[in-house]
Order: sequence, then structure tokens, then C-alpha cells
Amino acid sequence: MTARGLRDRLERIGQHEAAQALVAALRQAGPCRQQVAGLSAVASAAHAVFLRLQAGRPLLVVTGSQGAAESLHETISAWFEMVGGDGSGFAPGLLPAHDVTPFEGLSPHPDIAQRRAIALGRMARRQVSILVAPIAAVLCRVAPAERYRRLAWQIRVREDWPLEQLAQRLGEVGYRRHEPVEMVGQFAVRGGIVDLFAPGARYPYRLQLFADTVESIREFDPRTQQSIRPCDLIAVLPMQEYPAGGSGAGLLPPGWEFSATRPEWRAASLLDLLPGAAVLAYEPQALERETAALWQRLEEARGEDAQPPGAYYLGMQEFEQALGERKLVLLNELGLESDAFGAAEAAWRIRSRPVPRFDGDIGHCLQEIRGQIADRYSVLVAAASIGDLERLADLFGEHEVPFQLVLPQQAEGVSRQLEERAGIDEDVPSAIIVMAAIPHGCALPGARLALYGTQDIFASAERGPRPRPRKAASAAFLTDLEDLRAGDPVVHAQHGVGRYLGVRQAEAGGRSEEFLLLEYAQGARLYVPLTRLDLVHKYHGAGGPQPQLDRLGGQTWEKTKRRVKARLLDMADDLLALYAKRQLGRGFSYSPDSSWQREFEDSFPFEPTQDQLTAT
Repeated sequence: MTARGLRDRLERIGQHEAAQALVAALRQAGPCRQQVAGLSAVASAAHAVFLRLQAGRPLLVVTGSQGAAESLHETISAWFEMVGGDGSGFAPGLLPAHDVTPFEGLSPHPDIAQRRAIALGRMARRQVSILVAPIAAVLCRVAPAERYRRLAWQIRVREDWPLEQLAQRLGEVGYRRHEPVEMVGQFAVRGGIVDLFAPGARYPYRLQLFADTVESIREFDPRTQQSIRPCDLIAVLPMQEYPAGGSGAGLLPPGWEFSATRPEWRAASLLDLLPGAAVLAYEPQALERETAALWQRLEEARGEDAQPPGAYYLGMQEFEQALGERKLVLLNELGLESDAFGAAEAAWRIRSRPVPRFDGDIGHCLQEIRGQIADRYSVLVAAASIGDLERLADLFGEHEVPFQLVLPQQAEGVSRQLEERAGIDEDVPSAIIVMAAIPHGCALPGARLALYGTQDIFASAERGPRPRPRKAASAAFLTDLEDLRAGDPVVHAQHGVGRYLGVRQAEAGGRSEEFLLLEYAQGARLYVPLTRLDLVHKYHGAGGPQPQLDRLGGQTWEKTKRRVKARLLDMADDLLALYAKRQLGRGFSYSPDSSWQREFEDSFPFEPTQDQLTAT
């Protein structure tokens, strides 16, 4: 009921002649080229969802930059969730671009590799509704669909899975051994038990094997290690888009993903993975600029003996030829004069405008919304959280502005009063307050539709200081490196205590690279590439003499780790006993948080840091 009511309001977009023409063009057979001007980013996201619902074909939305792709994906996802999806069960996806070029001798960031692997796998299995991607990701050559389908597999109860074979296959697609399993992409083997945390899963899985047969599969809580529910079937998605071979990616050199020995993984284009999909080119002039900049970066980074950039990326001319066989819609906010990607068959203008920014002037805001309701506008108000939703409901009720509520299906902490008010009555003119992550809205006068974001109404939280991005482990080491001197002790995660001798240039794979030079017992030396600084930390002792150096390949470091682990287990036993005593003791119990408490917390004008969230 609630999703249907919101969908009816979204479908008011179809009252515009241009929207009807776009739907008709996307439904008919054969290629087409349409151009639309006047749509802001939020309005473009709404029209993308509308076209997906009405035309019934997958959409590829192409942006100029990675930042624009992420922002547009968030807004499209919010609209998509608001109207209840399209019935396919596939949420809008995002395909990020590589953060390195093929000529730098570096591997993509693991998070980017994981997100690309998931997106490409879903495309290969035709599990795409709307895909958003920057032009650099769209131009990147990829593998045929069948290769990505092989990277993912399913495990069923009562299937035969030899333990060594399962562990090897997990390593090939980017999973790392870690005991205990805590994060996505980790797995552990203990006797006949295999724990693994697959991308897209809410909890890790625990597989119980007897001989080579999977006897049971259960979800478990990684914090308590307690089982949650049984499963008959699980999907194991890859953590990287290229197979690493039998030994796993951890032992391969940086940049192995772009190796010249893997041309079969660059034999197709992204459009080949999306047969039948229509392409929405967002700001086509920006796409041309970003493409030119991409090729300039590739040419500058390419070495003398390296393959040409065309071995890894499509050129603009090649991409335009592929688009000539597709249904293409050019979305240009400012005007229709763009000649990017050739002349369009039809050019349309759909007027959109930003809604006013009230910056906490609630009286003025609600007066504006009351006037729009009286003018038979469909007014949607997006609340970023349950607290904002309750706060808005109180304000609308206090100022006697008619409103209705749409609650998410699994809303937690909602008061009973709001639950009773949830629902949409089509015969009652009112604003609709809905949970949606859209900070700033827009108005579509032709559809008589207005959307307000929380930051349009309240004082913008963007004016507060933003938390700084979390530093990588390598950044922490670089800070220590400023006061590190040759001869100082350091600790390598795999080889133990060594002596830092400085930074050296060395040849690796035909390229000159910088390495940390570490010395170990008996004069053994280890070169650590700067890309793996996360493995090295400065030695922090408690004073006294210099620590004894470990032997490369020796057992002293392993014995030290086992001894420390045993002490940690003893400490854990003591803590368990302490907390057991605390659990048995009697203490004071505070009352549960009220709706006022949640409203107060959600009105905090600053974005908390990750450490603050962890602490609270």
C-alpha cells in the first residue's frame, strides 16, 4: 500500500510529453538517440527510476567522475527503495573505476576490487536493474560474462566439497585466512569446520563437514560466535575480479591484475555484459572531458615496453560506435546545445528546479508546503533517520499541516503512535513523510511534484566539520618514518623484529621501485615494497637494550607469536571470569530510550567519527 502510493506519485512524471516519448523509444525495437535537458541530479535520478519501471529494461547510467557516480547512485537507490523496487529483487548497483592505471605496477585498492567483482558478477548473471558507473569504468575492457560466472559459486548442504579444494578456491577469488573470521572476505579452517564471510551476507557462515560432505551451514554472530539460523544454500561471491591462481593473491607481485599474460580477461566491453540495456549518459560533455583526461593519464604513465592503452581501455570512437547500436538518452542539465555522441533524433526539455533552503525556519517551510498541498502538488519529505521522521511528524502536527507517513518495512524503534499513522489515503491531500537518504530535493513543475530533503528544512549539517578519512596502516608508518633512523628496530608482521636500513631503489618486473630495506639475524636482508607498508611497524619497546633480531625463515618469531597468543588467551579467560561476576551482580537499569531521546540524538548537527560510533 505504501510503496504503491509513492509509486503513483513518481509516475506523475509520465504526464510530461518528453517522459512519454522516452518510454515509447525505450520500448520499441532497434537503437535510438534521445536528448533531455533541464533535469537536476535529483530529478535525473527520479527519471532513471521512472524509466526502469515503465520501459522494463536494464539501465546503464554513465557519469563523468567517480564522485558523481557515487552521489547519483545514492539518490537513485533512495528513489528506488521509496517506490518499493521493480519486482526483480535487484537493487541499483555501482561499478567503481580502478584507482590505478595498468602501468604503475600497483594493484587496485582491495575495496575497489571487491566492489567491481560483485558488480561484474551480477552483470554476468543478468541481475541488474540500474547500474551507475563513471566513464573510466565503462571504458575499461573486461572479461566475457562466462568467466565472471565461474568466479562465483554456491554451496549446498549435502554437497561434496573436499576441504583443501574449498580453501584453495576461496584463496583464488581473494579470500584471506583469518582466525577468527570477523570481516567480509575472511575465512578460517578448523578441523572439519570452515567459517567464511561472503560479500553481501549479513553474517558469516559456518560450514560443518564430515569427510568431504557439507553436513550443515549456519549463520553465526562473529562477536559471540553463536549460531543464528541454519541455511540450505549460500552464494560465495568473489573478492576480486581476476582469479589469483592456486596460491592466492597474497603471494603475487603488485599489479599482477594487469599482467600481459591475461588478455582473455580483457576480451569484452562493459556493454557486452549488459545486453538489451539502455544507456543514460549524464552530462555528456563531462564524459568527453573525462575520457580525454583518462587517456592523457594513461599515455603519461605508460612505459616504453608496455602495451598501448587500447589494450586495457576502449577509445572514445570505439565506445561511440558501440553506443550507435544501443538505446541512448543524453541527460544535460543546462541546455540542448551539446553535440556529444552525435546528433539526437529528438530533443526535449523537462523543467526542474531546486526547492528553497529554509535553514531551520520551520514556520516559513511549513507555510510553503501548506500552499503546495492546497495547489494540489504531490509533496514528499525525505527523512534521513527515524529520529528525523518523528521530529518532522511532531512539527507537521504542531503546525496543523496535513501529512501521512511511510515507514520502512523493518523500522526499529518507531513509536506505536507513528505506526498507527503509517499508510497513504489517496483521497486526503497532504504531504508524505518518508524515510529516504536524499539530503536535498527538487521540484518538477510539469509533474506537480516536489521533494524536500532534511537538509532543505533544518539547518544543514554540512556546515559542521567533517571527520577526516581514516588513515591507512601505511599512513601510520609514514608518520613514524619521519623520526625513524637507520639502525632503528622495526617489526614485520610475517618475519618479526628486524633493523631498518633505509629506503632503496631496486629493479622489479623491469621497473625501478622504492623498497624499505630491513636487516635480520646473520645479515639476512628483506626488501619490502612501499605498497606493503601495512606489514611493517616501528618497534615500541619498554626501554632497555635493543631487541634481538629474528631469523628470516626461522621459528623464533612464530614461537613469540604463539607465546603472546597464549598470554592473550589467559587474559581473555580472566576477563570472561570478571564479566561473569559482573553479569551475576545487581545494578541499576535505565529506562529505554524514548522518541524524544532519538530526536535529540538525530538533531546533532555534526557527523560523528567512526571511533565515536564505536564507543557509543
